[in-house]
Amino acid sequence: MKRIDKLEKNYKSNVNEIDQINSIGTDIGEILVEMLNNLKTDYNSMPSFIPFKEKLDVVIEQIKNLKSNPYLLDKYHVIHNQSIVLLVSNFEIFINSLVIMIGNNFPELFNWKEKEKIAFDPNILKHTKPSYGDLILEHLKNKYNYQDLKSILECMDMCLNIKKLLTKKEEKGIKENIILYQAARHIIVHNMSKVDNDFIKQIRNTDFYERYNTMVGDKLLLRFSEYEKAKESFLYFVNNIISGLKDKIREIYGDEFADMEQLKEK
Repeated sequence: MKRIDKLEKNYKSNVNEIDQINSIGTDIGEILVEMLNNLKTDYNSMPSFIPFKEKLDVVIEQIKNLKSNPYLLDKYHVIHNQSIVLLVSNFEIFINSLVIMIGNNFPELFNWKEKEKIAFDPNILKHTKPSYGDLILEHLKNKYNYQDLKSILECMDMCLNIKKLLTKKEEKGIKENIILYQAARHIIVHNMSKVDNDFIKQIRNTDFYERYNTMVGDKLLLRFSEYEKAKESFLYFVNNIISGLKDKIREIYGDEFADMEQLKEK
């Protein structure tokens, strides 16, 4: 299923680019450590170098622990916060691209209500030539919010008949992570990272509620471990959606049409 695989590849490629933002301090530190270790090796046999070697060892350890340096913590929080914004945006791009791809190539996969009409802002016609998939996306955006997990799940269920996403008991943590980081994205972008009542409302039914309920007005300061948790949670959900969509295609068209390029030719 080449088109779906391409969407997955693009999503993961974007995640890898976001990873590079988070690793910038680590990358620089590793380069510096390697340079200093090379210096130790080159001059290690010189008796007069021993005092300097001990000092180098101390500096090397400091560089290795650069991320925990109190003077850099705030800067790393900004990096991790903005990386969460990029992760959530990348996921939204994936959903948008998925809807457009299906609309352009396999609109029969959509489960429309009887007599449902596609509605969109006519201004979209002013400067572009939208495809059928573009118009379907505009229509669905009037009904669903792709930055809200509940709305996304409803869209997948009602429009594409991809059911039971993130419903398993062991998936509760994944589901709550996505809710948290979608809420975090909103306050990072729109409220200078300060926790507000809308954030608390969005996470009220998660295990994170007790942690953040008393933090209204405080800044949300995310760590690298939380970025990693967000990355893995969104990746899990993307894989979930892709697997559900492929199963739906096989269910409708049969295994002989497993490759969507062949399906289009039919």
